[in-house]
Amino acid sequence: MMMMILKKALNIKVVQINVDNGIMDRHFIQLLEINKLDKLEELLITASGYGHLTLDTVHLLLSSCSRFRNVRYIDIWRAVSKDDLETFREWIRDENIDLDTGEAEILEERHRWKEEQEEKEKAAQFCSGDILSKMFGPAYQEGQGYREGQEHLLDNPFPQEGEGIVPQ
Repeated sequence: MMMMILKKALNIKVVQINVDNGIMDRHFIQLLEINKLDKLEELLITASGYGHLTLDTVHLLLSSCSRFRNVRYIDIWRAVSKDDLETFREWIRDENIDLDTGEAEILEERHRWKEEQEEKEKAAQFCSGDILSKMFGPAYQEGQGYREGQEHLLDNPFPQEGEGIVPQ
């Protein structure tokens, strides 16, 4: 169904596919025989879960579509390994091809994720040392978590009357 629509879409600039419908490299070969996709600028395929699309499709579009400048989500295409993708990106740089594969966005996302992880670690360290030592006393600050008599502080942190730790 989707390929039938693309065959008739002569002025299409962006192809965005969000459903894994079994699209393969051969579908793009057949499509380009009927519709040259002269105005195609972007290919966004977020679902290639069965591993049907390869970098051959991107190479085909590069050679066939003069305005093709943007392809995204190649990193989630199962048929494209990380090594193949890195080699492809190096080839793009070496050949000075004007094609955005989303590499900058991926690096930015990784950097943002790393910063978030560092912030979480800082928050966990702050909470584990400072807050808990204030809540449970200096024994917890020393990392022991026990009071005299080897009763663990967290066995019952909020004892009701008649249970838990008796103040000494």
